[in-house]
Amino acid sequence: MPEVVLSGAAGRIQARLNELARDGRPMSQTELALAVGVGKSTVNQWLSGVSQPDRRRWPELYEKIAVALGLDAKEGAVWILAGETIRREPHGSPKRRN
Repeated sequence: MPEVVLSGAAGRIQARLNELARDGRPMSQTELALAVGVGKSTVNQWLSGVSQPDRRRWPELYEKIAVALGLDAKEGAVWILAGETIRREPHGSPKRRN
């Protein structure tokens, strides 16, 4: 079966799961589902591109996903959703960048 390359949020989540596995800290879809509070089949559908999280729950879900993946809640959620990181300016105000 050919490998499916995902883009967008699903691709970034899968990339982070792969990174954790390479670092010797693998996380299964079941573990991610438990951390986020959804079923394993839901995570499987997100990562296979069949569905995506309910937009009304994005802030909450993407923050939970970020934390489960070992990222900062807010900054990780921005990265998952938009592929951007937040750079801190010297005076402390956040500035987004790609």
